[in-house]
Amino acid sequence: MLDGNSVIYLCRVNLDSDLKDTLTFSNKQEQINYFNSRIGKTFTDYSYLRKNNAIRVNGNYDEISKYPYLFLRNDNEDRYYFYFIIDYNYINENVTEIIIKLDSWQTYQFDIQFYNSFVEREHVTNDTIGAHTVPENLELGEYINYDRAKFNYPGNGNMIIVGSTINLEDTSYPDISGDTYGGVYSGIKYYGFVTIESINNMLNSVASAGKLDAIQFMFMLPGGLVDIEGMHIASSITPKVLTWSANKPTDINGYIPKNNKLFTYPYCYMMITNGASESAILQYNLFSDSNCNFKIYSVPTPGMSIRLVPQNYNGTVDNQSEGLNLAKFPICSWNSDVFTNWLTQNGVNVGLSAVGSVGTIAGGVGLMMTGAGALAGAGAIANGLMGVANTVGQVYQHSLQPNQLNGNSNSGDVSFASNETTFCIYGKTIRYEYAKIIDDYFSMYGYKVNSVKIPNIKTRKNWNFVKTINCHIMGNIPQSNLLEIQSAFDNGITLWHNPATIYDYSQDNSNV
Repeated sequence: MLDGNSVIYLCRVNLDSDLKDTLTFSNKQEQINYFNSRIGKTFTDYSYLRKNNAIRVNGNYDEISKYPYLFLRNDNEDRYYFYFIIDYNYINENVTEIIIKLDSWQTYQFDIQFYNSFVEREHVTNDTIGAHTVPENLELGEYINYDRAKFNYPGNGNMIIVGSTINLEDTSYPDISGDTYGGVYSGIKYYGFVTIESINNMLNSVASAGKLDAIQFMFMLPGGLVDIEGMHIASSITPKVLTWSANKPTDINGYIPKNNKLFTYPYCYMMITNGASESAILQYNLFSDSNCNFKIYSVPTPGMSIRLVPQNYNGTVDNQSEGLNLAKFPICSWNSDVFTNWLTQNGVNVGLSAVGSVGTIAGGVGLMMTGAGALAGAGAIANGLMGVANTVGQVYQHSLQPNQLNGNSNSGDVSFASNETTFCIYGKTIRYEYAKIIDDYFSMYGYKVNSVKIPNIKTRKNWNFVKTINCHIMGNIPQSNLLEIQSAFDNGITLWHNPATIYDYSQDNSNV
């Protein structure tokens, strides 16, 4: 080459020529300081070096081929050019041809201006639980129960409620008018008995008076659900509103995740049962309080009407629409019991009919075994990321408001006798193994966000992953290099902020 002042620096830098991984720097000086620290050989006095795909240097092939990267600067330009070394050609004992490819990112990173783009995945700045719930289409494995909480009624023992058209507190048994209980009118009066002996004595006495037909119904319930005045259930009071609370999970089957998305549905959730095979699914992340709080409302109608209602859930203070009804309490029998037989056959323990979310999740996983399911799960993440996604991902049916499961409540008597006619909360999570797999995936590739925004380039301590669709960038950059950078972001790129920790995913990667 002709004499000149251009300089070539061969250095030991391990960067991907396909721009799947690269380095970021705060400024040009920081960038040059790093690459200067990696220089192994320097060639000076070269003439102007054009951005061709090959250059020749005066050096032995074996020595030159030890270096995977180079950068250079022409004397009359205020810019460094950075190159991947793709290959080496032996020319003679003292001359080696180096095949090079311009590193568009390192050469022009300080000329890039990012605009709003559709960001498919990235490391988010706000990892508050519940802030990111876009479905990820990942294999979840089987759920396990990590906790069971059972609601215990206040008070001691059970009570038998009798509905009558006569005054049972007056042994002459005069007729009596109706009343309102819990806002529901009843043409009969309610009376409470706490012992078998007392109700047997009442029935014998009423039968002796020839007024047994005045007894319209009898049902059992826990005594703490209603207040009574003597034997008569007070009509002037409001039925008790009980409260209940459950804790949110702090780990996933013993695994403590780095990424809080694992504390959202479908990686963990709450299943509530009513003691008769009916269930509802609630998402921990939709409770705005620190705990999962509930109110239990009741109305003393035959068999008792009781509903568990989540509080401050899914944006609603008293979320009646996503509550769960309790199974009916047992209807009792006695002689001449025509009405109770009808009531038991027609009005008690009616099962729900709804599609179950957990069932659809399992169905979605099963669908992947079919051609249609495989097609539905394909095409989210390109190149290397696609390979990882295909390894850990499967399609599941996601519902932002999970429905109640099918159930059969026609076992209320058995449940009551077993002290199971109550609400139970089952905490459910994926297994430790799947939690770690998914957490590592999130650590490497961030979350699916599907948002129009400026990508997060340097918001984490050690690395940011970004994947866009039709990335919008501008700058004083040759068009071919601009398109290469756009393509790198559309394919998915990991931007490493500390050269000493590049490719080390064990590092702390919390927000800057």
